[in-house]
Formats: sequence, C-alpha cells, structure tokens
Amino acid sequence: MAPPRRRRWPRRLGVGLVVLLALLTGVDFGARLLAEEWLSGQIRTATGAERVSATIGAFPFLPPLLISGSVAHVDVVADGVPAGQFSFDRVSVRASEVRLDRKLLFASHVAEPVSIASAVVRADLTSAELSKALGHRITFGSGGRITVVVGQRQLPAQARVVGGHLLVVTVGGLTVATVELSRSGLLPACDLALTVSHGMMTFTCRLAPVPASLLQALAGYRADGPGPVQPP
Repeated sequence: MAPPRRRRWPRRLGVGLVVLLALLTGVDFGARLLAEEWLSGQIRTATGAERVSATIGAFPFLPPLLISGSVAHVDVVADGVPAGQFSFDRVSVRASEVRLDRKLLFASHVAEPVSIASAVVRADLTSAELSKALGHRITFGSGGRITVVVGQRQLPAQARVVGGHLLVVTVGGLTVATVELSRSGLLPACDLALTVSHGMMTFTCRLAPVPASLLQALAGYRADGPGPVQPP
C-alpha cells in the first residue's frame, strides 16, 4: 500500500501570504518615500532653504490614508532658511494629525496637506546671521548673555519677542534693532519662547490651531506667491 501523499497547499498558501505581505510592504514603503520626496522638494523650493527633509510618521502608510485620509504626524527639518535680512540656521516643524489630499496622493504621488490639528515649531538663529540684520556684531554667551559690539566697545544687551513676530534688541533700555522673524512661512507669528545659548538663539512655539501661513508653507506655497510651486 502506497504511503499517503502529504498535502502541500497549506505550505504553499503560507509562502504565498508571506510573498504578498512583502509586496504590500514594499508598495507601502515606496508610496511613503515618494510622498516624502515630493513634500521635501515643495518646501525647499517654496522657502528657498538649502536643505529640507520630510518624514511622514505612519506605518503602514496607505491604510490610514484610505480610511481617514490622515497620518499621525509629519516632521520637517529645513536648514539655511532665508527670512529677509538673515537666514535661520535650522527650522524644524512637527505637525500632528495631518490630513492629506487623497486624490492627489493616489493619482500623482503628491502629499499636499489640507489640514493640521497642531504643530510645534523650532527655529535656530546664529549670532553671525543676526549680526547681518543688526549691522553690528552681536555675540551670545553662556547663561543667556548677549553682547553688542560697537567699535571697540562691548555693550551688554537684552532681547525679547514682541507681538509674536518681532525680535527687539535693546542696550541700556534703548532699542537698537527690531527684526522681523516671520518672513519665512515655516515660522508664523505666534507666542514665541526665546532662549539664548552659546552662539545661538532658539525660538519655539506650539500652535493649535495651525495658521494658514504654516499650512501653505508645508504644502509648498510661496509666502509671496498665489499658488504652489513645483520642485526642481
């Protein structure tokens, strides 16, 4: 009597499911990578930043979009961001509960945000860049110490943010400079907190709701233009 033949279909089914899962994971990863590249290019072109990286915090990426059209968060880091008289050394944005345009995403791999529930923004400004805006050399020391150099004199100075968008520098109670901070769409006018460390000023802000200017910057709209731009 011949031995019974082993059933091979359960094993083949298991192998098939593993292959299918690998293919779906690859498609999901590829779609997220394309969306991140598009978003980085849009923001870089719109802001004039030297470098931009965008990371979409969602795995898997496509199922939540199919169900709700949203991802948990999007992280953007932009280096060398022009802001009028100076450039920020770095601006970072964490946008939470980001809803993307699903039609554009699936049709053209375009990850355009249409709404953001909240965001945290941080901008770093070096003393060298602020010196350009002031017309005088300014230094940041340890313990938040600020010094303005005029000729051979080193004068102790203070800095504060007024109106959520103006950096005011004073010496002996007299205003020596007022600098606009919100010319880059990535740092909107908001309740900015200012900290000073060695060689660097840092501005931070929590936003909820998120103003249209930041949403438009993340969608790749120029601050001085009516519509979106295309990445190079």
